[in-house]
Amino acid sequence: MTANKPISSRHRVDMATLFDVFCEVGVNEQDGLAVILTKYPEDYNDETALKSVRQFSFPCGLKEVDSEAVQLFSFVLTDSQSRYTFGFCRFTPRNNTCICILSGFSWPGVFYKILNHVSLIMNKGTQDDLDAILTRIYHTDIPNTGDVLQFSCHNGMHVSS
Repeated sequence: MTANKPISSRHRVDMATLFDVFCEVGVNEQDGLAVILTKYPEDYNDETALKSVRQFSFPCGLKEVDSEAVQLFSFVLTDSQSRYTFGFCRFTPRNNTCICILSGFSWPGVFYKILNHVSLIMNKGTQDDLDAILTRIYHTDIPNTGDVLQFSCHNGMHVSS
C-alpha cells in the first residue's frame, strides 16, 4: 500500500505527524462510561476529539459480547472548517478495551496494521516497548505519494505498508 495525498478539499493538509493521538479506551464499571486509560502523546489536549474517541469506542457502553473476535472499525470527525479527521479502532472483547488512532490520513490498511502490531506489543511487551513504537511511528516522516511507509521495531519486527 502506498501513501496518498489528500483527495478532496475536506481532507486536512496540516498534518505534521502520521497520527494525531493514540488512545486506549476502557469502560468505568461503576457508571458504564468510556474512559481514556492511556494516550500518546500525553500532552494531546483536544478535548472535543478525545470525547469523540470515548463515544465512538463504546457507543453503547460496555455490553456482554458473545464473540471473542477482534473488531476493526473506523469513524470520521469533521472540524469547524469541515475538514476530516479519521478514527481507526481495534476492539478486543476479552480485554473490554479499544485502541484508537486519530489521523488526518485516510489510510485504513496502514492504521489497522499499526493497531494490530501495537496490540501485540501491549499484550506481550513492556510499557517501554509500547512507548518506543508509538514514538517511532509518531515521528516517522510522512511518505510522498507512491512511497512505501516502513518502520522497524527494536525487536527486529518490520511494519510496512
